Amino acid sequence: MTKDLDRFFDWLEQRLQEDAESAFSARVLKELRYPANLVWMTSPDAAVVVNDPCGDTMEISLRLKGEAIAKATFFTDGCGPTLACGSMLTRLIQGMPLAEAMALQPHHLRRPRRPA
Repeated sequence: MTKDLDRFFDWLEQRLQEDAESAFSARVLKELRYPANLVWMTSPDAAVVVNDPCGDTMEISLRLKGEAIAKATFFTDGCGPTLACGSMLTRLIQGMPLAEAMALQPHHLRRPRRPA
């Protein structure tokens, strides 16, 4: 019975891996497997909680140095793509002026397409 369960879980893990690789870019896969800045920041200078219509919640916390973002972290109960977005966003905004970060739009997280 144990061997059957082990085989089932190996099969399931392989299927999940294949599904993820067919659905997401290599960059998104890297970010969700090895997220940066996924930590609860104590005593941030600024923080915001975002609730997505799908039910995911993400908190983004900032430590400021003057008008610049010295450190950005996030914490989420969301799925893999949400985890990847938090990781990419916090990487992107660190060192950025706060006003510039506040002007970002979702498309800024996408990698520009290269001309064919």
